[in-house]
Amino acid sequence: MDTVRRYSMLIDGDWVDTGDWFEIRSPATEELMASVAKGDREHADRAVAAEPGWPATRTCGRSPSPARRPSGGRSCGWPRAT
Repeated sequence: MDTVRRYSMLIDGDWVDTGDWFEIRSPATEELMASVAKGDREHADRAVAAEPGWPATRTCGRSPSPARRPSGGRSCGWPRAT
């Protein structure tokens, strides 16, 4: 692979680089496939604060694309926990 892609975190509409990265390697060849920004507690807190309704969102509703949801875009089919 000629170019190793680097993926930042998207937090509250901003792409965030942390300066610290996870290396994603092929299990077959150990070739470096990508680098992903490594967040810390501050990044997690910022992400949670950016979307206060997130903890109440059902798992199948969290994907940005309905087609990628486990239910194929339909309702989850189970009641929301209270």
